[in-house]
Amino acid sequence: MTCVRARLTAGAWIGFAVAIAFAPSVAHAQADSTSAPLVARREVVTLVAFTAASVALLPFDSRLSHRLAMDPARPGAGGRLAARVAAIGDPGSVVVAGATLLAGYALRRPRIADVGRHLSEAIIVSGALTAASKALVGRARPRVVGLDEPYAFTPLRAGNGHVSYPSGHTSAAFAMAAVLQQELARSTFATRHRAWTRFATGGLYATAAGVGAARVVQRAHWSSDVLAGAGLGIASGWWTVRWQHAQAHNR
Repeated sequence: MTCVRARLTAGAWIGFAVAIAFAPSVAHAQADSTSAPLVARREVVTLVAFTAASVALLPFDSRLSHRLAMDPARPGAGGRLAARVAAIGDPGSVVVAGATLLAGYALRRPRIADVGRHLSEAIIVSGALTAASKALVGRARPRVVGLDEPYAFTPLRAGNGHVSYPSGHTSAAFAMAAVLQQELARSTFATRHRAWTRFATGGLYATAAGVGAARVVQRAHWSSDVLAGAGLGIASGWWTVRWQHAQAHNR
């Protein structure tokens, strides 16, 4: 049963992520310019929309966790799978960023090194925003207060497991996906192989969504935590790539 629930959770979040991935992209519309704003409209809209959606999901958090979370006494195959998938967000995102950066320098490929640098920067940005949000909100994790207490908040007094909102694993995973999506959209591969680019983009966001689903299965987060983390990660990734390419264009 736990394995089935894990699959259902992953399927739901993957479907949501694929919908994002195949939404009209404005990557090429936001070309580098000497007057790039500090924060672009789509980054703000994305962050606000996901935050609002996460708040709207609050009344359903307990019900979703009861249906989807694993039994900690009997994690079984679903628990082991969730642990592996969650590791893609942390430490996986850090490993990918570091490996890409080192590979770029070792192979003397500035383009690859830039991708690694942007991945690292996006993870740092999303991590800082996530940590600040956790401290501000102070929401208790499901595994700490049980699945019937989704409204256990201690604002500005985070600690003792009150660091649930938003999900850090999810924000890191989506930041990584957003950076890779944007860098891919800027490549010549995207213009030559549009179908494969769409497929790869869907895969990136589906993988990030799987990380979020795994955290719900593990009782580490509520579903609304994951939704908020996804928006924060996407906005951080988009902002990093746009801003860094704009600065490079100015030099």
